[in-house]
Amino acid sequence: MDFLVVIDFEATCEERNPVDYQHEIIEFPAVLVDTRGGGEGEDNKPRVVDVFHEFCRPTINPVLSGKSRVFPSYEANSNHVWFFI
Repeated sequence: MDFLVVIDFEATCEERNPVDYQHEIIEFPAVLVDTRGGGEGEDNKPRVVDVFHEFCRPTINPVLSGKSRVFPSYEANSNHVWFFI
C-alpha cells in the first residue's frame, strides 16, 4: 500500500446524547499520506502529499449545541462553518 487517506470526522453531539440522537458530520478533514517516504535515510519517512478540509451544515439539528462548538477547529474557523461539501 503506497498511499493512505486519513480521515477524522467530527459530528454533532450533546452533553448527554439520548439513545436515539442522530449524529451528523460537521467537519470532514482528510490527509493523503505517501507511505513510501520521500528520500533517503532519516528523510525516508511517510509524508503528507495533500490535505482536504471542509465544514458542512447539519440538517437534522442545524443549531449547534455548546458541546459541538467546543471543537478547536470549529472555533478557529467559525466564519467558514456553513460551507457545504
